[in-house]
Amino acid sequence: MRMRYGISPWIQQYPDTRRPTFAPLPKGEYTADVVIVGAGLTGAITAYLCAKAGYSTLVLEADRVGLGASGRSGGVLASEPDQPFREVVERLGLKHARQAFGLWAEGAVEGAALLKRLKIPCGATPVETLALPWRESERELLKEHQAKADAGLDGAWVSRTAVQRAVKLDAEGGRKTKGALLIDPYAATLGMLRAAVAAKAKVYEKTKVSKVTFDRKVARVMAGKAVITTGNVVITTNVATTETKQLQRHVAVRQRFHVLTEPLTAAMRKTMFPEGALLVDARRPQRRLRWTADGRLLISGGDQKALGAAALDAARTHQTNELMYETLLMYPSIYGLKPEFGWESSYGHTLDGLPCIGPHRFFPHHLLALAGSADSLTEAFLAARILLRGVQGKPEKSDEAFSWKRLG
Repeated sequence: MRMRYGISPWIQQYPDTRRPTFAPLPKGEYTADVVIVGAGLTGAITAYLCAKAGYSTLVLEADRVGLGASGRSGGVLASEPDQPFREVVERLGLKHARQAFGLWAEGAVEGAALLKRLKIPCGATPVETLALPWRESERELLKEHQAKADAGLDGAWVSRTAVQRAVKLDAEGGRKTKGALLIDPYAATLGMLRAAVAAKAKVYEKTKVSKVTFDRKVARVMAGKAVITTGNVVITTNVATTETKQLQRHVAVRQRFHVLTEPLTAAMRKTMFPEGALLVDARRPQRRLRWTADGRLLISGGDQKALGAAALDAARTHQTNELMYETLLMYPSIYGLKPEFGWESSYGHTLDGLPCIGPHRFFPHHLLALAGSADSLTEAFLAARILLRGVQGKPEKSDEAFSWKRLG
């Protein structure tokens, strides 16, 4: 068995012959109701929704579709943000915190329903999430649970005995929530792009946006030797790039590491948590443990500031070993289990840990969806709905929980 570093298993299982190919945007002048920059999962869903709503929609991807954060994520539609609810309350107030967590839960449910309705083959598997205070007191997690319960958010406290019985761990207790989904994120992205194309959206690869100008009436997107005139420039790049570099001070780039093991033996699986569970270590930063359809363990965590190429190779090796070791402490029965893939995904991180979605006063005719959680894809479905409302000129009051205004 060869250990593969830096390679996403989701992408690796798709040879070039199975990947859809989109041509670059040819030289010329174009018009479109909506121009979406970035063809990850957020861009793909937004393109589908806008095209279905009757808007002429163009999607521009600088590289190949789905090869960025979406195709390298941990493949989880989490029912809650990574950020502790009490910290969000401190920063935004109870009203906006409740709205943010409520919309997030709705995003997970709506995402699952959309994938099912479009029959996108991405291995979608509903799971219950169990957050545990692994190697720490349950006091902080219990306070977090109580704060969420007081705010009317879903979730149940699980006793120590129930935790031991359910997931074979000696934790003081835990918090259980429903509504999460496990998916193959690359397959989901490709499926949503196919649905967008079927709805008449146009997708272009190898088409890097070099500049966006605007006046009072329209924006002009320059990509290669093409110029597109539009009323809506939708940026779904997750992190601040050339066209939004002014926002880099608000959106720091971080990395999360992922490990996919070889298939576990039946004896190993019997000593661990069930396939219908998503295990979350409630420490900061979080670790997530999930199963894949072929009986492998996928471990995500080790978040840190983004590293350059020179330091990244060593960090992948270190974090792979560290994540395997921490999991071995939880489940000694996996001794001898080998990792097969170790890779990282980059994501934008704001001061309060929530994504920023919607218009920004510095960017007329723009709608921006930047930042998000480390490996959850829920914000892609959440953002796409908010972005569609922005294109329609029909924002909802609750959208303010993710607005750029909260960052000042």
